[in-house]
Amino acid sequence: MANGDDPTKVSLKTSLNDDELTMDELAHSFEKLQNRYELSNIQNKKLRKENDLLKNKLEIVFKEKRII
Repeated sequence: MANGDDPTKVSLKTSLNDDELTMDELAHSFEKLQNRYELSNIQNKKLRKENDLLKNKLEIVFKEKRII
């Protein structure tokens, strides 16, 4: 990633008071949050697949152990 940005972390830095955001800042923050959500969703799907695969392997090992 450019400038060492971590796509899973979103930070909001404003030049105004904490409670006053411009539309551009809100739009930028929303885009960052949306990107983070999409990346997290993709990672979640990958982890679910990996988890299912590991569960299946474990189940096979237990079945083989019972047979022996």
